[in-house]
Amino acid sequence: MMALLLAARIVLFLSIRSILSIGVQSEKACKVPEEEMHQDKRGVGSVPELMLGDEGGKASDYANYFVSYAYLYHQKQMLTDGRRMHAYRQAILKNSELFKDKVVLDVGAGSGILSIWAAQAGAKKVYAVEFTSMATHAETLVKFNGMQDIVQVYKGAVESMELEKDSIDIIVSEWMGYFLLRESMLDSVLFARDKFLKPNGAILPNRAHLYWAPANLQEERDSKLDEMAETLADFEAFVQTLKEEHGVDAACLRLAYEQEQQEYYMKQAAWIELDPQRLLAPEQLVASFDLYTITPEQVRGVDKAPFNFAHLSLDQVSSFIGWFSVDFDTDGDGNSFAYPVLLSTAPEQGYTHWGQQAFFLSSDVDHHSFFPTTQGTLSLIRKQDAVRLYTIVVDIENPHTGATKKLVWDLT
Repeated sequence: MMALLLAARIVLFLSIRSILSIGVQSEKACKVPEEEMHQDKRGVGSVPELMLGDEGGKASDYANYFVSYAYLYHQKQMLTDGRRMHAYRQAILKNSELFKDKVVLDVGAGSGILSIWAAQAGAKKVYAVEFTSMATHAETLVKFNGMQDIVQVYKGAVESMELEKDSIDIIVSEWMGYFLLRESMLDSVLFARDKFLKPNGAILPNRAHLYWAPANLQEERDSKLDEMAETLADFEAFVQTLKEEHGVDAACLRLAYEQEQQEYYMKQAAWIELDPQRLLAPEQLVASFDLYTITPEQVRGVDKAPFNFAHLSLDQVSSFIGWFSVDFDTDGDGNSFAYPVLLSTAPEQGYTHWGQQAFFLSSDVDHHSFFPTTQGTLSLIRKQDAVRLYTIVVDIENPHTGATKKLVWDLT
């Protein structure tokens, strides 16, 4: 058995893209049709549709997304993110004239920290909206800090609030997820903007930007490939043991298992705190969002944003890196804030709990060598069966031959 396992590991380490020749015919015999493996699961298209929909959909969303935000442990992670905290506190308290005697709506208030700062900045009324049971802790924190006469905590979705139209002067929200759009909370901010915000009211932050860059993460990529090869070798040993000891041939599951492991190790975006020295070229801006003008439909993704790292061949790239920044700098009339603030998650800016997202490329250099430049388009496509998650699609182009290569990852 040990000899068989060793042999399997050697074969898999040499070429993890290959399907082992043992039992190939039986694999084909019981292979699940690809169209069944990738059936399109229709669902709601936006968060407001979800939050205003049936109770089953909301319960599922709570279990898959909101539940972690109900824990103080999770809130502590965000409250100890110094750069996040400093940016929001400066944007609110250093622009106290903006908040003086205003009505503020805090969308996704969490522990209520932004609402407390808004009250400290002079707001006359603050609605702290939090969907999870964290609302109870927010209420306790607000009261303990003497702000209960100004801050009213509302446990529920902003989509279900009953406020008068145009009754809110300022919306504050920390809505950004990994690579900006994950979690799709911006949907709820825009819902509140369109339903409650006064004409020319203020939104903090008011602009957001997405950045894209190539990086040299070959060691990290190779480590993932090695782990995957070991996993596949273990599965080969399992198949053999199952047949020898229990009389069941599971060879037909090899291909499905390999695809499963490929998706887990190489097709998932990975959180990383990147050393900026690992970047192979300066980042490029691939998308910007103006929260005063963008439509709910436009924030559902990014469609084929171009990038061009002309002096870098694709075989030099082991990973793409994505991050974002947001600006607190203008009100709805276009007037500049007295104290503009930038919150950036770029590698050179240091730690934030968002970090950066790494998108690893496979090591099939034979294919990569056909692309002497790293240029193409980037798309973020909202999943139809899970509106808070995204598929990342990169289409690489060879401008000389017209050849293309599609790269796909999950931002989950």
